[in-house]
Amino acid sequence: MGLSTHAVNDRGQHYTLIPRPFRRITELFRPCALWYTSAQQMENHFDVVIIGMGPAGLQCARTLKNTGKSVLIIDRKKIIGPKPCGGGLTFQDEPFGIPESICRPAETHIIRIGRHDTIVHLKHRLRSITRLDLGQFMLKEIEGAPNITILTDTMVTEIRSDSVVTDKGTFFFKTLVGADGTDSMVRRFLKLPKKITLGFTFDIPVKTDKVLWYFNPPGLATAYFWFFPKQENTTNVGAYYDPDEIAFEKVLKEFRAFMADMGFPFTLDQLKGAPLGVLYKGVEFGNIYLAGEAAGMTEALTGEGIAFALTSGQEVAKRILDPSYSMPELERILALKRLREGMLARARKHPRFQKWIFRMGARMLRNPKYQARFGT
Repeated sequence: MGLSTHAVNDRGQHYTLIPRPFRRITELFRPCALWYTSAQQMENHFDVVIIGMGPAGLQCARTLKNTGKSVLIIDRKKIIGPKPCGGGLTFQDEPFGIPESICRPAETHIIRIGRHDTIVHLKHRLRSITRLDLGQFMLKEIEGAPNITILTDTMVTEIRSDSVVTDKGTFFFKTLVGADGTDSMVRRFLKLPKKITLGFTFDIPVKTDKVLWYFNPPGLATAYFWFFPKQENTTNVGAYYDPDEIAFEKVLKEFRAFMADMGFPFTLDQLKGAPLGVLYKGVEFGNIYLAGEAAGMTEALTGEGIAFALTSGQEVAKRILDPSYSMPELERILALKRLREGMLARARKHPRFQKWIFRMGARMLRNPKYQARFGT
């Protein structure tokens, strides 16, 4: 038998078992042993823990890259990125350096209201991207950063005031960022209410360089359908709606008629859906922050969320680095969210005039000044 044997506990931690005759000798080295235990514990202690590797969480980590903060970012998925999403990028996304090589541009927009088309040419063209491409690009931006630990395929089971419990162990934080989507555990821990809208989508093997927005207020209220160019020979088709305003069954009936009219019938198993968090209640709650859909940053009129997520993730990170930072970009994009959602509220207040309101909005979007004001 040697001087020691090794054991592993149920958390995967290694321990040295020292036979009784030699334990007195180890007392001489107790200070060193205590230092080693402390170092082991520090592996589970981070300045910042981020839950969620969507655009908000990844942009938060990206902003904290190569700073003095130790960062752990966690996600339950093995592969980062995939999510049912139209993937539209407006000029609000331009400051974040998303490469043109992984996007599809579209300058021409057809806004169809019933049978009436309005053609709009945007000064800043809309781009579309798959969420897989976006997620993988952003993940590569933080890989290898010496201050960032990336943990995928990890399920968070409990949020505590100073730690996050996962199936890979417990991790302690000074600051927690909840970027964990619409059904955010962090938001629930903060006891904040939520409001969701819904979207469903699928891809068709069609090449297009135009975007189609379809509104039909008599049948859809303020919901709409879209055609977005995606990859080289793929178009993303989908629907966005508020379940408190219109039932899924009614949206689906209208969508079937719309797709049949466009010459693209489909089956239900082709559809992939996702909820979107639209109720904003703030991003800062002591040493806990929310970002992206967890913060309700998605804009409720169009369902645009990527730019709002990226902005909130970046602004939260800057606030963590400098507590005196006022988050001006967050305030700017929240003002845009309020503007658009105010238009939505007025349309819902006057359902008989919705078609006229949408037509007026479409005409106004032909003006570059209004495009800038509307954030497109």
